[in-house]
Amino acid sequence: MNAEKKPTVMIVGAGLGGLLLGTLLHKAGISFNIFERSPTVKQLGSSIPIGGQIVPLFTQLGLDKDLLNIAKPLEEFRVYNEKRELNYTLAFSDYEHLTGHKEYMVARPALYDLLIRQIPPERIHRSKRMLTKLDANDGIIIKMSDGSTYKGDILVGADGACSTVRQRLFDRLKNEGKLCKGDREHLPFRTVCLVGQTRALDPMEFPQLQNSLCEFCAILGDRRGYTLMISTTPQNTVTWTLIRHLDKTSSADVEIQRLKNTENTGWGPLSVQAMCDETRGIGIPGGNGAMNLGDLMDLTPKELISKVMLEEKVFETWYSGRTVLLGDAVHKINPAGGRAAKLAMLDAVALANLIYTLPSSPLSIEDTTTLFSTYWTERYPAALEELQSSQLLSKTSERGLLGAVTRFVTKTTPNRIWRQVFGVHSRIQVRPIVAYLPAPDEEGKEGKEGRGAGPGAIEGAVEGVVQSSYLKAREVFERRKWADWEP
Repeated sequence: MNAEKKPTVMIVGAGLGGLLLGTLLHKAGISFNIFERSPTVKQLGSSIPIGGQIVPLFTQLGLDKDLLNIAKPLEEFRVYNEKRELNYTLAFSDYEHLTGHKEYMVARPALYDLLIRQIPPERIHRSKRMLTKLDANDGIIIKMSDGSTYKGDILVGADGACSTVRQRLFDRLKNEGKLCKGDREHLPFRTVCLVGQTRALDPMEFPQLQNSLCEFCAILGDRRGYTLMISTTPQNTVTWTLIRHLDKTSSADVEIQRLKNTENTGWGPLSVQAMCDETRGIGIPGGNGAMNLGDLMDLTPKELISKVMLEEKVFETWYSGRTVLLGDAVHKINPAGGRAAKLAMLDAVALANLIYTLPSSPLSIEDTTTLFSTYWTERYPAALEELQSSQLLSKTSERGLLGAVTRFVTKTTPNRIWRQVFGVHSRIQVRPIVAYLPAPDEEGKEGKEGRGAGPGAIEGAVEGVVQSSYLKAREVFERRKWADWEP
């Protein structure tokens, strides 16, 4: 057997992207450690739609049944106005036709819990806030706020929109005159939101929970700049996301300075409570029509309500030397459609495939530069496309004439047109496939029931172009398999 020493990967950030990357590296037998600044897991977040792109991935991991146990099938999305009147309904049957898999809704905390169970406990280090990093000839060294240091071959920044890894990387590149102008600008945002999940409720008291399908709807404010999205879960909870649309674009730095000048608490508990108080009266459709958002807030533990800024930006710089970025650390997408989480998971698959191809440790800078260049070439255009799509989708919830026109077009466009739009969209066609794991069920190839009739039925393909990360990893997998075979 080949006994070469595989590279060691350090992942900063234990979000969905970081956990999935750790899971994939564990399956490949690659050494890794995950560093999380928080001392405990806080079950925050709303729900995420998951379908044809992600279900086959969990099948490869042997987690498809576990995934479906924490999810509810999603067949339609209903949109209401402020008067609780149904505006239009979007069906998800076209997605199933193209991908061969139903759409599902899963609560983010439940998905997080599923992924973290796949990581050996000794590989997750909590209360580890990274301060500095140092590139050495034979690796990279990171120092934590508690004084501890760690060394590895690759550093992955999966630590969210305010990524410390990105800040340290950009500081160095800026000092060297190598950081592009666009990446020096602040993360802009036009919306802020509250997210929450109720405690487990009694289905007899809340009949919507008895439905085997996910009840997924949105209430669009016209007179008020709010959008409320609600979904039910198999855990008999209700997840909710309240999005507030701002009149102008801002940034975190601008808000921090404003708060200093006004001595306002800003993003603290008082700010959360203020936003809750001013939106309690938003009506929720269904039942006897007497339920408001305030009722859901009262059913939600206070510590599970969080307020966040919804930045929107795709950075141009994703890597340098032995450092690479993943997920929100490098692209922050509007939550419309739940695409940010899926985008991070797609990043993780591509990066895991490419790390699998690396030669034995120690690695050279040339090795990591070639690896990360391939990763950027594959994932950067996809992130830009997702940003543009999410911005277009978010227009359906805007106030005024533009929002009204967008909703009218969405409502009146025939399904056959939507099917054509989805069919040529690369984010629908791409399938994240792990090259070194057993392939998903191959029954029902392209054009047959079970895999979908769209071009995406070709594994690893986007508009007919096979993903380079999969091809490179598959080639290495086959070569290693024959090298390890003893006649």
